[in-house]
Amino acid sequence: MEVFNNSEIAKEYNVSLTSVRRWINSALEGKNNLKIGVVNEKHKILKTSQNKEILANLSEYGRIYIPDSVPSRVQVNDEFYKIFSESQQREILSNLSERKQIPLKFTYINGGAKIWSEIN
Repeated sequence: MEVFNNSEIAKEYNVSLTSVRRWINSALEGKNNLKIGVVNEKHKILKTSQNKEILANLSEYGRIYIPDSVPSRVQVNDEFYKIFSESQQREILSNLSERKQIPLKFTYINGGAKIWSEIN
């Protein structure tokens, strides 16, 4: 029995590992037609032509919800380098590239805490 590795699916179909796990859970609940096997007590998607077609459809369906307005490349304002230390810059850029988000702790820098107090 040949199975897909979850990270292999995520990379090939340009989806997150969370999406792959959801697809597996949905298959176990009967919500999609993916064929699932058990390897080392873990549920895996079987490598079949039918599953490849289903995965392509699932990934295409998921792309509908990706906003077109999200830029793929941004230019950093010079003030970014003035406000944040070198290590903070690295942490922010690393989080943006890996998780697509800025850590919450950085919202309190440079007057962010004052703005929060004024709002509440």
